[in-house]
Amino acid sequence: MRTNVLNRTNELFTEPEWYNSLMKTCTTNIVTEVNRVTPGRVPFTWRAFLSSYAPKVGWNRGIIPDKGGFRSTLEASDISERARNTELGEAASDVFSRGIRGRD
Repeated sequence: MRTNVLNRTNELFTEPEWYNSLMKTCTTNIVTEVNRVTPGRVPFTWRAFLSSYAPKVGWNRGIIPDKGGFRSTLEASDISERARNTELGEAASDVFSRGIRGRD
């Protein structure tokens, strides 16, 4: 899936698309990519179009690993504090990416 996401990113770089708050959002694009790899993995329900519901859908479908219940999983996934305490690094570096994941 990582390759598909990177290819999609490159496509958008060379041929930008208009954001459509109903049909072309970050969430709907991720659902599309997941379903491209594993057809039917994430159903296109109204929850797929409202990003605040996406974590629950992913958790219910077993896409997001369970960390002791839904609330605990959300808390374990929160990177806010790490993001605030991590430097951005130089352009094209992985300093921030490694920092928010706890990999020095």
